[in-house]
Amino acid sequence: MMRPPSTGQRPLWLVAALFGSALVLGALFFTIYSDSHSPSPVAGSEGSAPPYPLPSYPPPTAYPTSVQGGGSSQVPPSKQTAEAITQAKETEAANAPRAPKPTPLPPRTSCPNTGILTGIYVARPDGPLDYRRFVNVASVVKNEVHYVIWAGAPYNTPQEGLIRVEQGFTDPCAAALMGKSGSAQDYLYPTGPLTITQITGDTVLFSIAGGGTGSLNFVTGEFSAPASAPAVTPTATPTLSLSTPTAPPSMTAVPNPTRRSYP
Repeated sequence: MMRPPSTGQRPLWLVAALFGSALVLGALFFTIYSDSHSPSPVAGSEGSAPPYPLPSYPPPTAYPTSVQGGGSSQVPPSKQTAEAITQAKETEAANAPRAPKPTPLPPRTSCPNTGILTGIYVARPDGPLDYRRFVNVASVVKNEVHYVIWAGAPYNTPQEGLIRVEQGFTDPCAAALMGKSGSAQDYLYPTGPLTITQITGDTVLFSIAGGGTGSLNFVTGEFSAPASAPAVTPTATPTLSLSTPTAPPSMTAVPNPTRRSYP
């Protein structure tokens, strides 16, 4: 049979009711406390004014965009100042006065050589190697062209004959303006050495060692064999129709002259 509840124990429904009441009272107390300690509304929120003045700040400085950076980067004022100074210096240097360019001298139109000597002379043996087997040399001026004619033998074949004709101009500047330049031409003879004996017009007469004579047109370069020619010794200086100078012409080496042989 069931035992009746003890009079000393409280029923469970009473304990649950007391616990629920405590929860309700705690929630109500928390709500009242939160409302009393919440902050005041700030300026601009739902039209309410702030209880204290707000600080004011200047607007940010807008720097110009950098040209070299593609339009996105900012150029600081210090760099702007340095660029402005550099640009000012470049502008000042570009506008600074400059000395005028020197005017080039015009080319000389004339420079006549007044020291040309004409005649026949004994060749000096102390010249360049290729000239050491020449016997004598003649200097002739024809139509403003200066001919220096050497006679003798080639250095490596002294048994042959050689006449070298060097051509220059009495006015080198005028010749250069006309596109003319000097030249040298060798004419080989089967026997030699050769010795110049006379100049007649455009022809040089020569004698051949061991006997015989010949001639060469020093303008056209054509050999011929005249019937007779005055015989002279290699060291003699014959008298010419040209004025005989007091000193021989200077010896000038001409590298690799063109050579032509007697036909």
